[in-house]
Amino acid sequence: MVPRSYMRAATYSYRDLWSRICQPCNTLPRSVESQRRSQTINRLPRLRPIHSSSTRGYSSSVEGATAARDDLNRQLSSETPMTVLEGREWLRQNVQPEALRIAGVTFEGRQELIARLQPDQALMLQKEPDNEYDPNAIKVMTLSGSVLGYVPRDLTGRFPYDVTFGHAYHIGQVPDKGTWGALVAVRPQLPPLTVDAFPDRLLSSVNLSSILPKDDWDKLSQETCRAARFRCAISAGQGSDRVTPVVCQEVDDKQRQTAMWTLQAMNEWSIMEAEEYLQYLEGVIQQRNEMEWRLDMSWLQSKGLDIPKIIKAESM
Repeated sequence: MVPRSYMRAATYSYRDLWSRICQPCNTLPRSVESQRRSQTINRLPRLRPIHSSSTRGYSSSVEGATAARDDLNRQLSSETPMTVLEGREWLRQNVQPEALRIAGVTFEGRQELIARLQPDQALMLQKEPDNEYDPNAIKVMTLSGSVLGYVPRDLTGRFPYDVTFGHAYHIGQVPDKGTWGALVAVRPQLPPLTVDAFPDRLLSSVNLSSILPKDDWDKLSQETCRAARFRCAISAGQGSDRVTPVVCQEVDDKQRQTAMWTLQAMNEWSIMEAEEYLQYLEGVIQQRNEMEWRLDMSWLQSKGLDIPKIIKAESM
């Protein structure tokens, strides 16, 4: 496993959830290193709502999350330029992990999935705006897309990103009920490195750097870099100077190995976890291929740019 930047629990009980001693789940034999680390473990703080779980409380939590992100950006502005990995490590040190209980684990056959969770397994928390019960819902999934449950409703306002990655922290059963549950270690304010799952039909239309005239692309690029203070939004890293900042680019087959390594390093994944995530995205792409899509050109038009013919047809 890729070393996580927090100490994981050695006893995967559920006592943090109900303040009682519970029977630990069966786990694979731990290595000597894991046992050594367990002797010095510091229990993660529980993730707390900023205000109540009411609608007003959700709005207050969103405002608090935005303020926390702005504060982080102010701290970054005083730092010297960092490489991608240095910047990511700086973010990890300044965004502390917290633990949350997965809600809704007893529904839709999720107990079996929870029981099969492995200690320190990478998980994905994804917003679900089309949820019929709560448009602010955030589902907790394995990297293969199996739904384990949801983020408690009073905590959803703490998550500013559409996707957040975390790791299984505690896994166990409640003795008097026999039901399985789990805690997730997560940093809500840490930007995730994700892969966009574009439907095949739009692949030729989404890379603006190869579609827009050079002058238009340079204008957009410079404006975006200035707004980001010439730092990568995911890693807080910079290029060698402000003339050549970190930029986003498409990845071809020759760059796949480097891209996979970056995906692992940014999200603290093993190679198997990265491959599992990409296989999940292949399924998402297949689902999206069955839908009709139309490109929204309003952002480009708001910049006063002419829409190239190659993508104008996709917006009709």
